[in-house]
Amino acid sequence: HMYYDPKSSATSHTMLWYPKRVALSGVSEGNIEALLVAIGEDNLDLLPEGVAAAPLKGTDILVCCHRQRDARCGYCGPVLVAEFEKELEDPKYKAAGEVRVHKVSHVGGHKYAGNVLVYGPKTLDWYAYVRQTDVAEVCEKVIMGGQWIPRIWRGRVGVDAEESDRLKQQCLAAHQPSGG
Repeated sequence: HMYYDPKSSATSHTMLWYPKRVALSGVSEGNIEALLVAIGEDNLDLLPEGVAAAPLKGTDILVCCHRQRDARCGYCGPVLVAEFEKELEDPKYKAAGEVRVHKVSHVGGHKYAGNVLVYGPKTLDWYAYVRQTDVAEVCEKVIMGGQWIPRIWRGRVGVDAEESDRLKQQCLAAHQPSGG
């Protein structure tokens, strides 16, 4: 997964590369082909001249805000970004280190809006159907506690099929109606 930083200059850009957890600076139209080869080979040693890699610290929250293909993310995304930014102003989250919230486009599955990806030292999880009322729980359990939320969980980067199936079973159990 890559994220383009809108604070980049007109000719040189920064991209975030997950799950490698590095920021790639110096990305330009002239070196993008070679950069994509390095990414495809999953090899930092193949980075083109002028592109520098630095390890990412903290947590990145990527929220799909894409509206051209489907209005659902275009509506839900900006609302969630604002709610995350507001929630993260609380001083209790300082212990989590740096937490950045990014608007991104098309992470797949607009029907699951709001789509939120939380990539940090303890998590590489995707969440679906995230609502404003879920934001505090995501911040407290996922970012601060290193836990996951089966009720809204959609997937995890870097797990094998067996682990993925086990996690999916936990999600299904979380969706079962309680007692009678």
